[in-house]
Amino acid sequence: MKGKLFRTLCFSILSTIVLLTSLVLVSPASAHAATPPTDAATSLDLNQTIDQAFPNYLTDPNEAIVREALLKAEYPYPYTGQIDRTSTLEDVQKCVPRVIITEPMTDYAPLIKVVGLARSLHLANQPQLSKNLSSIAQAFMTDRNHQNGIGNLELPNDDLTSADLELLLSLAKKQAPTQTSHFIFLLDLSHNKISNFTSWSDFKNSDASQVISGLNAPMQDPESTTTLPAQDLTGTSIKIPFTNLPELTSNDFYDSAYTLVRASLTSNKDYFDKTDNFDDQDRLSPESVPYLNDINNPAINFYLYLDPPKTDFSDMYTIALSPDTYTAMLSQSSLQGMLTDGDIQEYTLPADTTHLTINNIPAGSRQLTLKIARLISDSNMKWTTYVQNYTIPLKSPTTSNTATSVESDKSNESTTVDTPAADKAKPENKIVYATKKIGLYTSPTFTNKARSHWYNKATRTNRPMFKVTGYARSKNGVLRYKVKDVTPNAKTHGQTGYITAKDSFVSHAYYQTKAKKIKVLRGLNSYKTQALTGKKVHYRKHQVIRVKKLVTHNLTTRYQLPNGRYVSANKRLVMQVK
Repeated sequence: MKGKLFRTLCFSILSTIVLLTSLVLVSPASAHAATPPTDAATSLDLNQTIDQAFPNYLTDPNEAIVREALLKAEYPYPYTGQIDRTSTLEDVQKCVPRVIITEPMTDYAPLIKVVGLARSLHLANQPQLSKNLSSIAQAFMTDRNHQNGIGNLELPNDDLTSADLELLLSLAKKQAPTQTSHFIFLLDLSHNKISNFTSWSDFKNSDASQVISGLNAPMQDPESTTTLPAQDLTGTSIKIPFTNLPELTSNDFYDSAYTLVRASLTSNKDYFDKTDNFDDQDRLSPESVPYLNDINNPAINFYLYLDPPKTDFSDMYTIALSPDTYTAMLSQSSLQGMLTDGDIQEYTLPADTTHLTINNIPAGSRQLTLKIARLISDSNMKWTTYVQNYTIPLKSPTTSNTATSVESDKSNESTTVDTPAADKAKPENKIVYATKKIGLYTSPTFTNKARSHWYNKATRTNRPMFKVTGYARSKNGVLRYKVKDVTPNAKTHGQTGYITAKDSFVSHAYYQTKAKKIKVLRGLNSYKTQALTGKKVHYRKHQVIRVKKLVTHNLTTRYQLPNGRYVSANKRLVMQVK
């Protein structure tokens, strides 16, 4: 009995020792693991050098990327050239850097640790950013040294969505500027996949509007669109309720705000989607939009307070279907504000102030695209705020079925193959490559029977390439490219057929826009001539090359280097970088 009691007592003492030991050894680690990433900067030793802060940069590619970004950050005068590997993190912080990262990362812990040192952050080409966005944004907003002043949070080309925009704004609402100036001067979300900007309008009309001064989010994926309820096509016109268009009903939160509206039958890229019309920070000045300088436009005349101002606004909310023309409008609140502030006694308002009317829609149209560009023009801020893309299904008076959007390559149209005549328009000869999985078909009407080959989605350097030799349409009127496979060293090289013409599936294989720098994606040679003859220098993968201009050669393009030599502008070989 005593032996059993002794064993029980020993076991209890041993259990207590183990428990106490686990509390001493495990609790700190557990507490550290539970610490939010945004607490990183509070425990960051600012006396560390850059090399000490990233001890594993030789073996950890993510540490290497962040370390390199600090060393090569944009440091304003008079701090230029002051930062090197022996500089302390406090030195970095005092130099108010704009940290630029364009190389994809897989682990963002090294960045979260030091992001509070940056005045501005440019984080691009990050396909995994969305799932890490909350931690990075919180660290940037919470751990910043506010004495560094206002800065930018730039997240272009990161596959961010409307939900990510809402997340960023919800985090911003929790912050309070410590100065009279804005907390973040510019939130840049260009080249992403945002389809709905209602959250931004709501944010700028909230009590937290001063936390972020401006939004720059042009050139979203054309397929990132908000689908509105189907509209009845009456004759050649439709009327869209303003309740579906917050851009025309919400209060304008800038003194000089323009709304440009355009309707077309396609979602093709246009003025507000082309990089040539933007600077190296994706900003577009309203002065570069010819329509805004049209003195015959009543909205702009009144906006500029011409003497005497034209006060006939009867056509303010009526537009015509047009592939090229934007119509300038004022929101209802802005229009009323202008009339009141200008003490205008006699004016003509639109007969219908509850609908946007779109005219000249061809009979039989199944859907149209409406683009609403929100611009601001200010002495300090000149850029596109965003371009909202809407898809509007149309209902013909002769049918009761709502039209659906254009079919994708993954759906069948019919079991009956019907090959219509090709479009009479002269085809635009060009080279394209597939960015997603597509099929090659023997007929422009896509069916399983007509499909001759599947091209699976491939990495950028291995995407299939096609020469466009003509256009055709499916029996439902969907545009197709007639093509020849020109993929180098591919088994399908030389095959012909039809592929989708949708921008979300195929795009130019060669850059059509100028650049200042390009990054080599695979081995690249420079040549003496535009025809790429007379080999000169070989560039290795990942090298960054300065370029002078873009030139055209047959159906392709080349980049000319400052030394006069030429390299291919094929997107499988090079990538534009800033």
